[in-house]
Amino acid sequence: YYYAVDTEGNQLPYIDRIEVDLVEDTEVLKLKLMNGEGHMQLRPYLDPSDFSMMMRGQEAGGYKVILWDSGSGTGPILYPNWNHPDDAKREVYRMPEFRRAMSMALNRQRMQSMLFFGLGERSTGTLSPKAAEFHRSEAGRQAYLDWRDSYVEYNPEEAKRLLDSIGVVDRDGDGWRDLPNGDPLVIRIDFNAAAQRFDVQTNELAEVDLEAIGLNVQLNPVDSSQLSLMDANATFDVHNSYGVSDGPNL
Repeated sequence: YYYAVDTEGNQLPYIDRIEVDLVEDTEVLKLKLMNGEGHMQLRPYLDPSDFSMMMRGQEAGGYKVILWDSGSGTGPILYPNWNHPDDAKREVYRMPEFRRAMSMALNRQRMQSMLFFGLGERSTGTLSPKAAEFHRSEAGRQAYLDWRDSYVEYNPEEAKRLLDSIGVVDRDGDGWRDLPNGDPLVIRIDFNAAAQRFDVQTNELAEVDLEAIGLNVQLNPVDSSQLSLMDANATFDVHNSYGVSDGPNL
């Protein structure tokens, strides 16, 4: 299903049948693409770092590289569990100040430069900038900008102030911030163990940024089936995922 229709209301695109080849090995997939096999590679199994290699092979492979707009307004995101089984964590994760602090601690410009080669735009997670609902009026366009830019500024000092204001401070002097009740606070970022390289690298850069404001972070790669179960049972801590329209500030 594609999210757009034409001016007559007909569902896009005009395709009657789609045949899909499943390739388990990513390196084999790259070779097939560079040999000109197949018509389209839509699933996100290529890293932005693969773009230059694919561009160089266009003439020999008889294919064309096009950057596809997926319709999503976000890439990898972090979102804390609002229904966390730990009462103290759940209370903190539901505080807007905590989520805003997480957002403002992230150096998105560095991530964009290092991992995405300057592509895309920095955002806290929203709908696609091409979504029709934002272009029907000036108010809609402004609403998009307000949503996209909310707490997106890299401001670690403000992030620290926000955490101080809600009592997420270092109470035992070990260098890490604790929960307001004094219990240790560990931000466990749960993510698919088979995640793409740039997703893992995003997590690693986020870990550095969050630890710089005093949050103790633990990266936790999890088997996809277990991760799905953690989602269903609301036992994850902070989930790394993408393709949804909410982010750490909401």
